[in-house]
Amino acid sequence: MEALQAVKDMFPRMSNSELMAPMDSIQVSTEKLRQLLSEEGVREEVIQESEQIMRNEFAPLQSQLLLLKQKQWLLIDTLRQLE
Repeated sequence: MEALQAVKDMFPRMSNSELMAPMDSIQVSTEKLRQLLSEEGVREEVIQESEQIMRNEFAPLQSQLLLLKQKQWLLIDTLRQLE
């Protein structure tokens, strides 16, 4: 029991608000990309296309993050039931 308590103390509980924090609030800024391309004299159409490519590349990563967050919720819920 002491070993279990020691391990439990190593991983403090997260508050429910932290656990349930919405993941859909993730924002990806393209402002630095836009500024750099603009300073290099790149046309606005190309800048917009670059920004869209960046957003499209990020979308699958955001989906993976949401899935991992859901798995984390399930794991933490299971661990709480074991306490």
